[in-house]
Amino acid sequence: TGPNNPLDWWKDAIVYQIFPDRFAPDPDGPPPGVSLDEWGATPTIRSFQGGSIKGITANLDYIQSLGINTIYTTPVFLSTANHRYHPSDFMKVDPLLGGEAAFKELIDEIHRRGMRFVLDGVFNHT
Repeated sequence: TGPNNPLDWWKDAIVYQIFPDRFAPDPDGPPPGVSLDEWGATPTIRSFQGGSIKGITANLDYIQSLGINTIYTTPVFLSTANHRYHPSDFMKVDPLLGGEAAFKELIDEIHRRGMRFVLDGVFNHT
């Protein structure tokens, strides 16, 4: 790498990994008709607790105040498992997490703060 390499940003990255379903509840509440486990309940592979992309966005000021400059999330694609490491559709952000609009808002807010974003794409997990 050289002094002007655009990929050198990672050398100074302070990364915060987020598991969306367990990070922060959706400020707007769960989608209508969705049954969730109690927040903080012992997790199972199919238990959802209502953490969301909007919950992450709502906490960006706090995260940045910790000195974090890079957000890394576990997968957000449509899946029947809360960890989303075996997605059923790579073209859809899981509606339980807020869907595509919430994801776009998150990315826009991260970039507005001068932060970076890394998504665990798990493309070898189909």
